[in-house]
Amino acid sequence: MTSDKKYILGISLGIVCLAIFIALIFVINYLLKRNMQKKERAKKENYAPCFSLLKRYCNKNNWRFFNGVEFKLKSQVIKANGPILLSKRALVLTHPIYFDTKIDGNCIEREWYKISPKNENKQKVFPNPLLSDEMIIKDILDIFPKNVPILLMFILINEEIEHDIYNVPGHIIFTNQSQLEQGFNEIITSLEETLDNKTIDEITKKIESFQK
Repeated sequence: MTSDKKYILGISLGIVCLAIFIALIFVINYLLKRNMQKKERAKKENYAPCFSLLKRYCNKNNWRFFNGVEFKLKSQVIKANGPILLSKRALVLTHPIYFDTKIDGNCIEREWYKISPKNENKQKVFPNPLLSDEMIIKDILDIFPKNVPILLMFILINEEIEHDIYNVPGHIIFTNQSQLEQGFNEIITSLEETLDNKTIDEITKKIESFQK
């Protein structure tokens, strides 16, 4: 084979390899995107009944309901992990969360554990989900009046699995989706109405300015 033919063959092989490489990138990106869209659809399907219940109990108790809130601060955008609720007693950040395995969660530790259903001695470590909400509270404190109590309500969507979650701080409420009304009642019975209508309207305007 002459040097010219070798040169042409080398270029041809290079073009083919490059085309295959580009095609693989497109296929991988497509599969990743489709997988993310599938997870997002499943998440919306799992969480839709929870959001509906939150709206219902807000209406029943004369609370205000805000969804799709993204706090745009100086150097970052902080997306709330769930709807935000507002009453004359407190501002409540909700965090609906779906676990498909048993959880061992110490609220004062940085790491939680997923327990394997086949072997309880096999554990998978993941970050304590409370930490992200605690950071949100810390970052948004200056947005609202100083006297506003801020609570966290974690709502466990999957009720087929029991969890071991302990050392829960006083400003955090854990409840199942089917027991949301009890979660509302816990706040109503434990806190006095300290926020007047003017403060409620002020907070409402602030939150609405961050809604998508």
